[in-house]
Parts: sequence; C-alpha cells; structure tokens
Amino acid sequence: MNLFDYEIDKDKTADKVDRFLDKKFFAIRNTAGATASDLSSPLLDKSGVVNHSHVNNADMRFLGYAGQYKAIEACQHVVQAVMKTIEACPNNSRQPYASILYKRYIKYDFDTNVYNSLGYSKSRYYQLKKDALTVFAQIFPSKMAEFAENDLEYNLVPDLIVKSKIGHFSDKK
Repeated sequence: MNLFDYEIDKDKTADKVDRFLDKKFFAIRNTAGATASDLSSPLLDKSGVVNHSHVNNADMRFLGYAGQYKAIEACQHVVQAVMKTIEACPNNSRQPYASILYKRYIKYDFDTNVYNSLGYSKSRYYQLKKDALTVFAQIFPSKMAEFAENDLEYNLVPDLIVKSKIGHFSDKK
C-alpha cells in the first residue's frame, strides 16, 4: 500500500485514539511519574514536557532493575511524544483541537465540562473531538520518532490510524 493510497476511517481512528489516550496513556503517564500539574499546559512549556526526570536515581540503584528503569524512561518518552503531538495540533476558533485534547486527556476533564468551557454545543464538540483525535493520530508517529530511542517505546503504543483502501473497489457483484 502506498503512503497515501488509503483513506482514514475517522470513526474507527477516533475511537482507537480515544481508548489509547483515556486508558493506556493514563497508565503510561503514571509509570513515567508525570502528574497532570507537571503537564500544566502544552503551549506554555516550550522546553519540554517534564522539567525533571521524576526518577529517584538512588531508588533505582537500590532496585537494581535496569529493565524497570528502561520501562520508566520509555514511558517518559511516550508522554513527551503525546504532549508534543497535542502542541502540534491546530488550536484556533475553527479547529480548537489542542485545547480539546489537552482538557479531555491531560486534565481528564469530562466531555460536558470541556464543551461548556469552550462554548460549543454537544454535537459540534463531538465532531471537533473526532477531528482532533484523527489529527492526533496523523501527527503522533512523527513525534514518536523524535523521542523514541528503542522498540520499547513503540511497543507501548498501538498504530492509531485505521485505514480503509480507496480506488480499489469493483463494481462487479
């Protein structure tokens, strides 16, 4: 399949990204030691997501588990990639994607609170959220490539884009 020889199934992609950010990313973030306050705003901290490692190196030496440290480090890289992906999403009055993603998946606010705070109707918000999740899925691989150092990071994250082929349908029945 060529790079652009497909369409993105927006509904399935949005569902897959929603599950990743709502469930798996929450666990990854906790393992990385990053709290919601550490990730205070994707647009305010241009130097990086986390300003310190959240890893007590003395504790790591006592544990003696290099694999455990590698897992924590891998989770930190995924957190950085997610935050940089959100920063890269459009964020304007027509496409408030970064605001939606940040409020819903970093601050873990309820959808109702997010669309009320942004001033959108419920139906408009859910359409914008689907678009935001789809854009996130498209940007995320390039941000992962910036932070990932080994396969461990990639193993933490599923392929978020659900593709449907185009131009290969037959009229024959």
